[in-house]
Amino acid sequence: MHQRPAARTYALCLVFVVFVVFVVFAACGSDDSNGREDLEAVDTATDAPNTADTADTTETAAPEVEAEVEVTPGPDNEALWDWSGGGFTPTDYTFELDPDGGAAGGTGAIWRVASLREDTLGGVGLGATVPVDGFLGQRVKFTARLRSEGVTGGAWLAFGVEVGATTYRFVRSSINTLIIGDTDWTTYQVELDVDPAATGLFVSVDLLNAGEVWLDEARLEAVPAEGPDDDMFVTGPTSFDAEGPVDELGLPRAWWLGSGSPFLYELRQTTEVSHSGEASMTIASDSAIASDLGMLVMGMHVDAYRGRRVRLSSWIRTADVPGTTQMWFRIDGFSRLLGFDNMDDRPVTGTTEWAQHAIVLDVPDEAIMFFFGVFQAGPGTTWFDDFTLEIVDESVPTTP
Repeated sequence: MHQRPAARTYALCLVFVVFVVFVVFAACGSDDSNGREDLEAVDTATDAPNTADTADTTETAAPEVEAEVEVTPGPDNEALWDWSGGGFTPTDYTFELDPDGGAAGGTGAIWRVASLREDTLGGVGLGATVPVDGFLGQRVKFTARLRSEGVTGGAWLAFGVEVGATTYRFVRSSINTLIIGDTDWTTYQVELDVDPAATGLFVSVDLLNAGEVWLDEARLEAVPAEGPDDDMFVTGPTSFDAEGPVDELGLPRAWWLGSGSPFLYELRQTTEVSHSGEASMTIASDSAIASDLGMLVMGMHVDAYRGRRVRLSSWIRTADVPGTTQMWFRIDGFSRLLGFDNMDDRPVTGTTEWAQHAIVLDVPDEAIMFFFGVFQAGPGTTWFDDFTLEIVDESVPTTP
């Protein structure tokens, strides 16, 4: 009998994604004369990085859903999925079977996740752990249909593979194009390679802040492997380069939009300015105010860096930044923040030429994921290039 996904599924689906919305807001929070209110962090671990402490995340128990739905994952695995809802602020949401949700064309029941208020700030997911039998060593596609109403922060489909206690592969259906507002029934799909030693699969539909989202026709199936899978996280420093093909938003595959107000910023690869090579990444805005934030993010598997001291560095250049530009680096364990530095004590401001900046952290043995990137608070332009991650000895002091 497989376990319900009350704690582990939501820590994996939400800690790895929703954290991006709050990870650096404390560093940029200030009173705003234009009347915009700063977002309030909803997760103690993700709100804490601006302090010297790295406190444990207190997990909120996932409430039991009143009913269960039987979903057939596909021809290769007839096991039933047990669905339940949870996340960082589950009491601000409802999780239910909705027979009146509007059929997507399937015959099964339709799930609905909805905020209880129009001003809700939080993050939750409706998810399930799925037996891995029948999928080991194969490329697996997770497909479902979603529709939304009034979604303010974003919604997406998520799929993850667990291999032991410290290795995960993870993807969401809309890395750089969140489901916002009102949308009709749309099919979303993501693919991951399932390790032969995988111990579990988890799937979810996640909702950030206010609104409603419906899920129908969830399905898992083995498919031929054609090219790389959709894993959001890179596996080594060779993927940090700003060069290479870009997506529809102008971002290389490994980079994705972070939190704040991305619609106010130009967040993309540029070939007009670079430190080396032919391209760099840029964050730019003429209309942002002090409390606005533009951020680019990358996630990385920890792998061989566990138990070592590492230095993350990048070359940064700025123009007319009255606020701050800051590189940041975060180390996550399972439901625990293990290390963080966002250059809060040494930000870049104003107009500066190319300069290298570094963050040095110790990587605990229980680390699971790295997250890092650059953010700009307020207007101006930032360019960054040549991210590197390297192992250093203990003669190199940690930061800050």
